[in-house]
Amino acid sequence: MKSIIGIIKKLQKPLDNEHTYYLVIIGVMTCILGVFLFASQQTQSKIDRIRNDESMYRREILDSVIKAKIEEAAPNLFAESILIYDLENENIVYEKEAKKVRGLASLTKLMTARIAGELFSPEAVFTINDNDMETGNTKGLQVGDTWPIKYWLPIMLVTSSNEVSAMFERYDGTFLEHMNKYAKSLGMNDTIFNNSTGLDINGGLSSKGTAYDMMLLVRDIINHSNDGVPFNGYAGSSVVTFSRFNDSKPFVANHTHEGLSKLHRVLLSKTGYTQKAGGAMAFVTRPISGYTFIVIILQSTFSGRFDDVARINDIIIKYTELFASYDL
Repeated sequence: MKSIIGIIKKLQKPLDNEHTYYLVIIGVMTCILGVFLFASQQTQSKIDRIRNDESMYRREILDSVIKAKIEEAAPNLFAESILIYDLENENIVYEKEAKKVRGLASLTKLMTARIAGELFSPEAVFTINDNDMETGNTKGLQVGDTWPIKYWLPIMLVTSSNEVSAMFERYDGTFLEHMNKYAKSLGMNDTIFNNSTGLDINGGLSSKGTAYDMMLLVRDIINHSNDGVPFNGYAGSSVVTFSRFNDSKPFVANHTHEGLSKLHRVLLSKTGYTQKAGGAMAFVTRPISGYTFIVIILQSTFSGRFDDVARINDIIIKYTELFASYDL
């Protein structure tokens, strides 16, 4: 600033060249403007940092409230392992034995869907055969049903169809290898897949993992989805209908999540159950824009998993909406 003042004093003396005079004036004004712009940028930077800190602080308060309310409800929850993750804040809100290895049952199909989406073209067409049909009993599915993968994925996830999982594995002999390799790439170090369905094998678990590992997978699926909505929202729909190419009777896919239609703001719901693994759920809820929560439940009961998710979802929605309504 002293140098600028010095220049101004010099301007009080006559200059030999009028052109030089104006150049000096422009230079002085440029310096002054630069000083003010720098100060303004510094101020805006500080304001942005304060706003970011405030936003993070507010989010931490919300997560703490949700955690406290889940802890109050914990005695009434059936699941042995639970993890709730705040996606935008990258924070584990609540966990209960989240890193204990348990059976994954049909949550396996989330990885099946992820790999199928990577290996096959979106327009690739697949046909169910007799061998595929032996793995399950999905209502309405028929030998010879043919659709592109963009239809098969929601059918598999909504109905938890073992037939579709088996079909994908049949079309690529390295499918299972890809599933396990991708799991490792995500840091799912305690997870192993022995088939693409999650069905028990000879009375034992086929797919094993932790609630934490499954959160990593669901987070990856969301991050690779259009507008952050997994599988274009199909996996959060209670009923999805698909027309058949050569049949006037459509295929109606009813979600295996009982009571899903009564829940709100659901982006994804994937059920799982076997006698060995018990009840499992992977669930994504977004009460309002910018507030996304991943919920993983393992080793619950057949009906208890639905009660668990409903109770947890109610708490998340109630306090997120309440929190957002106040300007703290």
